[in-house]
Amino acid sequence: MVDLVRGLSGTEAAATLKVARGMIQPALLTGRAALELVRQVSRNGIAGSCQQADWLDAWHGAHSTEPAVAGLLRHGEPLFALPLEVVRAKGMPVARYPGGRHANANFPVVARTAGTIPSLEFKAMLRMAGRQLGVHALLLERQLRELGGIANPLLSLPHGDSPNIALALSLEGGFEQVLSRHNGKRRKKKFRNQQRRLEPQGGYVTVRAETAADVDAMLGAFFAMKVDRFAQAGIGDGFAAQEVKLFFARLFVASLEAGDGRFELNAIRVGEVFAAVTGSSVLDERMTVEFGAIDSAFDFASPGDLLFYLSIEDACARGLRHFDFGVGDEIYKRNWCEIETAHFDNAIALSPLGSALAMAFHARARAVRFVKGNPRLWALVKAVRAGKATEKTTAAPSSDDAN
Repeated sequence: MVDLVRGLSGTEAAATLKVARGMIQPALLTGRAALELVRQVSRNGIAGSCQQADWLDAWHGAHSTEPAVAGLLRHGEPLFALPLEVVRAKGMPVARYPGGRHANANFPVVARTAGTIPSLEFKAMLRMAGRQLGVHALLLERQLRELGGIANPLLSLPHGDSPNIALALSLEGGFEQVLSRHNGKRRKKKFRNQQRRLEPQGGYVTVRAETAADVDAMLGAFFAMKVDRFAQAGIGDGFAAQEVKLFFARLFVASLEAGDGRFELNAIRVGEVFAAVTGSSVLDERMTVEFGAIDSAFDFASPGDLLFYLSIEDACARGLRHFDFGVGDEIYKRNWCEIETAHFDNAIALSPLGSALAMAFHARARAVRFVKGNPRLWALVKAVRAGKATEKTTAAPSSDDAN
């Protein structure tokens, strides 16, 4: 079954899926039909936060691209949906999860009734999708091995460990129990000190975005913070593109309008200035920090740490089971976390050129794991990056020189 419902409306697509014949059949759906497939499987299934239909709709809408989803159907009933987008890697077209580095803790859309699907069925689906999309390989990164009690079916295909781990903590027992497991006396003292340091500025308030205007203000502050932080670290700004900024604005506003609480913005505000901002997802009784930043003018009060303290306390009060700091191994995360999650990657070749690319992909992942697994070597890499950023800043002409 090739391109089963190309060009059909969502209603027509749903009707077509119901009458499809065969035991397990692959399909590649595009446009609104692709999002409809995701919604159908999600109603009786599970999906990563970045594979939800609203997330995909916001991403493709901001980039003016057409959604594409590879799927598997049993007697016409959808079992599995894999959202994809085509990008270029090493000069050749490949398919990945929509969102790239902005999509983490990925998990395809899987029906709870799917059961065990043979890997041959997945290979047939991916080959068909590859032909239809005109790509040489599928590079599926940062995937969860399990979600909501369901194992990731893509583990049945060749895979390797992602170079970066994710760190989380259990909220079992409530906030006081969390503190007792993480040097609570010291944390409470640090918390009080942070509050006192902000008193001369009039103190602080915690804010959660509740309107589109809140989303605009908080994201604007966050993007400005990231420009500064990335420049200091010598790292490219992954939030710089206008399409990315528009995507996040659409995503958080859509979540507010839906009232589902899946995506939320939280902040520490001092006067009229945001000192720290985080964007989080909530799924499967887990809050995951998708991004965060602080205003360097408030470094003296560690507003990021203050916001995490308050967010963890709030997550406990809401009855969530885990607080996840997301992908990346940093000291401020280690100070809270006791759970390490190792994600996995699939690099699936669909052509001879794709085979070479898949080999290079896994080789790079191994190299990154080696560097980040060696504290001294990783510290050296970060120091070199920061040094290069400083050189660029000092070498740049002043406005007077430029004139």
